[in-house]
Amino acid sequence: TTSSGKLPDVFQTWGGGVLQQQVDAGLVEDLTDVFGWSSEITPVSLQAYQFEDRTYGVPYDVGMVGFWYNKKLFAKAGITAPPATWAELLEDVKKLKAAGVTPIALAGKEKWPGHYY
Repeated sequence: TTSSGKLPDVFQTWGGGVLQQQVDAGLVEDLTDVFGWSSEITPVSLQAYQFEDRTYGVPYDVGMVGFWYNKKLFAKAGITAPPATWAELLEDVKKLKAAGVTPIALAGKEKWPGHYY
């Protein structure tokens, strides 16, 4: 526990930038050489836990973050189908902006759910 001055052996954290800060601070162990079963996990699921070809975390679940879209606003911008790739999403954002449509809106002000986007 933190009150004892000892760090936990296992804990939950976000991958990506938060984990990078923990790695940089020397607070997490490099698991690369002891994580022998990593080849059984979908490679993309490990990416948020890897820095400079080293693995610092293990994914334990998978979630999905999605978007709702307005067909009428898509039609106004000349978009006939939802984007299937990142490049298509970026192009559709440009088309929506050009049509005077705010491309993405998110409720919640600065609360944590916005970090997904």
